[in-house]
Amino acid sequence: MNDESYEHPRLDQLEVAMKAMKAIDVSQVPAGLVRGVSPAMRQASQRRAWRTQILRGATAATIVLALLGAAALMMRTGPAQAFAEVTQRVEATKTVRVVVVDPREGGTLLSSGKRMRFERDGAVVSTK
Repeated sequence: MNDESYEHPRLDQLEVAMKAMKAIDVSQVPAGLVRGVSPAMRQASQRRAWRTQILRGATAATIVLALLGAAALMMRTGPAQAFAEVTQRVEATKTVRVVVVDPREGGTLLSSGKRMRFERDGAVVSTK
């Protein structure tokens, strides 16, 4: 080591930085800095708020769709499915003849397109 290093010791870089920071007057922030930072901070806050709203909306929509799907599955009972299958078969044919077995209103139903005919105990009801 040379003699100069003993006469003028170098300060640690951290100490130099601390002294420089303490020397800065922060009592007044430049107006341009405040004007430039404020809109950016406001926009960032608004973006966060919108993201939160979108996430909440998407979550609510997912829950509603799941509940509607569950309700639709519960409503598809066996008799409803059987009736839908019979209706599809009737639509696929030109004429269908059905024997209605009901203690109160048993009889024979004949359907062709929009025409229907119901026969029971010698009585006939026809619609067009």
